[in-house]
Amino acid sequence: MIKGVKIKKRNIILVGIDEVRFDHLSCYGYKRIKTENIDTVAEEGVLLETAITAASLTPMCVASILCGVLRTNILYEEECIILKLRRWLRY
Repeated sequence: MIKGVKIKKRNIILVGIDEVRFDHLSCYGYKRIKTENIDTVAEEGVLLETAITAASLTPMCVASILCGVLRTNILYEEECIILKLRRWLRY
């Protein structure tokens, strides 16, 4: 923080939608279906043009984003996410 400079804090909303193709959203140019609420977020917020995923399965990807760990430190068994914390924390 710079002395004497007031910084406006911003809120971050992370929206995760499973099994939606970007090329079927009207904000990316799809004409057959209107996705008005997503379009509003894209207009007033951020519209990503490039995205790289941490994993191919949604639960592992979300765990990676929220916990800040790589896919190699996440196990996904029987719909349960297990973090390999011992290896991650170098125990």
